[in-house]
Amino acid sequence: MTTFPTTDTDTRDMVVVHDSIRRQFGEAPALVRGVTDGDTARAAVVADHLDLLGDLLHHHHTGEDRLLWPVLGPRVPTEVAETVQRMESQHDGIAEAQGTVTAAAAGWRLTAATEARETLAAAVEELTGRITEHLAAEEEHILPLAAAHLTPAEWQRLGEEGIGGLPRKQLPLVFGMVMYRADPVVIRGMLSHAPLGPRLLMPHLAPRVYARYARRLHGTATGVSNRPWRTSGSVERVVPAGPLDVYAVVSDVTRIGERSPECHTAAWLPGAADGTVGAVFRGSNHSGWAARWSRRCEVVSAETGRAFAFRTLPERIDLSRRDSTTWRYDLEPVDGGTRVVHSYEITRLPVRPMRALYGALLPHHRDMRPQMQANLDALHDQFAPHPVP
Repeated sequence: MTTFPTTDTDTRDMVVVHDSIRRQFGEAPALVRGVTDGDTARAAVVADHLDLLGDLLHHHHTGEDRLLWPVLGPRVPTEVAETVQRMESQHDGIAEAQGTVTAAAAGWRLTAATEARETLAAAVEELTGRITEHLAAEEEHILPLAAAHLTPAEWQRLGEEGIGGLPRKQLPLVFGMVMYRADPVVIRGMLSHAPLGPRLLMPHLAPRVYARYARRLHGTATGVSNRPWRTSGSVERVVPAGPLDVYAVVSDVTRIGERSPECHTAAWLPGAADGTVGAVFRGSNHSGWAARWSRRCEVVSAETGRAFAFRTLPERIDLSRRDSTTWRYDLEPVDGGTRVVHSYEITRLPVRPMRALYGALLPHHRDMRPQMQANLDALHDQFAPHPVP
C-alpha cells in the first residue's frame, strides 16, 4: 500500500473564500425580497448578481472535484474516507439547488412579480442552507485532512485553478469580494504566488472595483443598505459544536466581546439569576472613533440548547435610549454541528432626531445583518480547528 507523508499545508485561504461565499449568499434572500413588485430594472441587477454567485460557486466546486477529492481520497485513513465521499456527493445536491435558483431568477427578472420574487427568495434560502452546512462540514472535517495529506504545491494548484479559470475581467471584482473583511495576512499569502503585476495591483484595484459593484447592488460600498431602516433580519451558519456547547457561549453575555464587532463588554446586573428569563445586563459598545454607548438588556428567552434571546430596554427619559431591539439565537443540531440562526427585530425605532444622528454615526445600523454574520463567523472560529500556519 502506498503511504504519503503528513504535511503542514496552510489551508486558511479556503476559509477566507468560504466566508465570502457565505456572506454573499447570506445577503441574497433579502436583496431579492427588497425589490418592489414590477421593478424589472432592479430585478435585473439582483438576478445578474445571483447568476454571478452561481457561476463562482460552480467554478469553486469544479476545482475541488478535479483537484481535491481525487487527490485527497486515496490518502486519508479508511475510517474517514466515507466523510470525504459524502462531502464530494453534497456537490450534486448543491448543484441541483443552484439550478432551481437560476431558473427562478430567469423568470423573475422578466416581470419582477411578487409570486415569482417569493419563489426565488425561497429557492435562494434553500440553496444557502445547503451551502452553509456543506462549508461548515468541509472546514471541520476536510481542511484538517488537506492540511495533513496534501503538499503545499498540490494545495497551490487548487488555488491557481480557482483564479485561472475565471474570466480576466472578473478577477478584480471576485478578489475584492474575497478581500472584504478577510485577514490581510491570508490575503498576502494568496497573492504571494501571483505574477508581480497582479500581486502589486490587486490589493489596491480589487477593493475599489468591489466597492463600485456594492454601491450598485446594495447602495453603499460595504454592502449595507442606506435605504430606510431594516427592522428585522437574520443570518445563519453551522458551528462545529453541539447545541449545548454553543448555547453555553451565546448565553454567557460576559463573553460577547469575543465575537461582537461593537459590544466589547457586558456584565450582569443584580436581580434574576444570570442567563435566566428576566435577568438584566449592561452592554458597552463602541464603533469607529466617535460612537460610544451602553444599554441595559433583558433576557426574554432562555431554552437551554435551543434558543437564547434578549432585548434592549427602552428608557422613557433618555431620548437616545427609547428604541428597543430583540436579538435572538436559535440552535438546531445538524450534520457537522449546530445550525445557528442569529436574528434581530427592531420593535421600537429610535425617535426621529436620534434616527438621523445614528444614521450618520452608525450607518451600518440600517441593516445589521453583515455585522451579525461577522458575529457568527467569530462564533464558528471559537470552535473550529485551526490549520497549522
